[in-house]
Amino acid sequence: MANAFLDDAPEQPQQQPKLWGSIAKVSEREKLKTYAAPSFDPSKYQILEKIGDGAGGTTVHRCLDIATQKQFAIKVVPRADYKASPTEVMLMTQWSAKNAILPTHVVTQDSKTYMSMELATGGDMLERILRSGPLTEAQAAHVLKRVAESLLDLHSTMGCCHRDVKPENVCIVDPNDVTDVRLCDFEQALPLFRHGHIYTKEESQDSSRGSLDYMAPERFYGIAAGAEGDCWSLGVLAYTLLRAQLPFDAVLCPLQRRHPQLKADVWDGLSEPAVALISSLLNVDAGSRMRLPGALAHEWIQMHTANPIDEPSVQDQIVKAHSQACRLAQLAQMNNSSCDEEMTMSSSPPINFMCA
Repeated sequence: MANAFLDDAPEQPQQQPKLWGSIAKVSEREKLKTYAAPSFDPSKYQILEKIGDGAGGTTVHRCLDIATQKQFAIKVVPRADYKASPTEVMLMTQWSAKNAILPTHVVTQDSKTYMSMELATGGDMLERILRSGPLTEAQAAHVLKRVAESLLDLHSTMGCCHRDVKPENVCIVDPNDVTDVRLCDFEQALPLFRHGHIYTKEESQDSSRGSLDYMAPERFYGIAAGAEGDCWSLGVLAYTLLRAQLPFDAVLCPLQRRHPQLKADVWDGLSEPAVALISSLLNVDAGSRMRLPGALAHEWIQMHTANPIDEPSVQDQIVKAHSQACRLAQLAQMNNSSCDEEMTMSSSPPINFMCA
C-alpha cells in the first residue's frame, strides 16, 4: 500500500529482531513483513492533507500512492534518531495484527522519520467523544469487542501486552461507523509476564510510564507489564465510552492511584449487565480481575453484538413507529385547531381601527 517507501535497490536479507525468551517463537500466521526500506522517493506519493498532530511536533498526513491510487497514513516524527522499541519492531515484522494498526515501513531521511500505516479517516475515539458525546451501550459493546479481540490476539499469539489502552489509541477507520475501530500505538508494548512474576529493577523502571488515568493500580507498585493491566485499561475505556468521563475521583499524586476511589454516582444511567462487566474489569485485585476471554463471553457483549448495530430490533422498530404515529396525531390536532381558529375569526365582525 505504501509503495512510496520502496525503491529499486535489491532486497537485503531479512534480519531477525532479537526476541525475549517468553516470545521466542516466530508467529506462523504469515510470512515476515517488510519493516523498513533504505530510502523513499517523494515523487511516488502525494500528501493530500494533515489529519492529526502529536507530541513533540509529530504530524499525521493522509497520502496517496500514485502508482496504486490507494490512500494511506504517514506519520512524520521531526527526529532523525527516532527508533521503534524492540517489541514494536517485533510486532511490525511478525504479527498479523487483528483489529490493530502498526507501521508497515519506517524510514529516516532528511532529519525526519517517516512511518506509513493503514489510514483511519474517522480520527480517534477521544476526539469522537469530545465532539459528539458518549456512545450508546450497543455502540460501546461493538467497540469493546474489537479492542478486546485485538488485545487477546496480542497476548496469546505474540506474548506481549499493550500497556497503553485508552480512547486516543483507538482509531476509527470509517467516519460513518463509530464501531469500525483499530487499536494503535504499540510504543509502550512489552513482553507479557505471568501473574506473580518477580520483577527486576530494570523491568520495573518504566512501570509508571504511560497514561496514568488508564493505568492499573499494581503498576504503581512497580509491576511493569501484565495481561491484567490491559484488562483494567479496557474497563476504564469501556466506562469512558459510555459516560464520556473517568470513573474515579480526582487524585493528587501517583501514590493515591494504588487505591483508586470510584465516584459516588459512578453507575448512574448504566444497565446492570454493563455495570457487572466494567466493575469486574476494574477489580483492584489483579488476581481476581476479569480476563479477556471472560469479557468477550460476557452477556453484555454478547447481547449487543449478536446482530449488526445498524439493524434495529423489532422492539426498536415498534417504538419508532409509535413515536412517529404520536407525532403525526399531534400535528393533525394542531392543524385542526388552526383551521377552527381561522373559521372563528372569519365569522366575527370586522374591527374598526378608525378613531371616532
